[in-house]
Amino acid sequence: MVETLPALRTLMIKPELLLGTIASTKQEIARQEQILARLMDDLALMYANGELDELKDDGGNLTSNGIKVSRCTRTSWQYSNAVKELQQLEQFEGVATKKETEYWRVNLATPDF
Repeated sequence: MVETLPALRTLMIKPELLLGTIASTKQEIARQEQILARLMDDLALMYANGELDELKDDGGNLTSNGIKVSRCTRTSWQYSNAVKELQQLEQFEGVATKKETEYWRVNLATPDF
């Protein structure tokens, strides 16, 4: 069982309160992620305009006051239908192995208009 902060644990006596606290925390995280996305857009623009050159190290990373920001690239692949069909065939024949991960998903109620 995951331990929670003692102050929060006493608040969570009722399941409704627990779910409400989870929902409000998720809403705050979403709000903070929106703020972060705008800040990262500003960072990208400043980087492209050369406004951050004095913070760049030899690898192009930005460093200031112990904070390091690195530009990263993620590569993904898109496969043809033939590969997708082969995947389905291997699943059907039992050759492919299945891996399941269990986690909690929180969906916030949408307001009725």
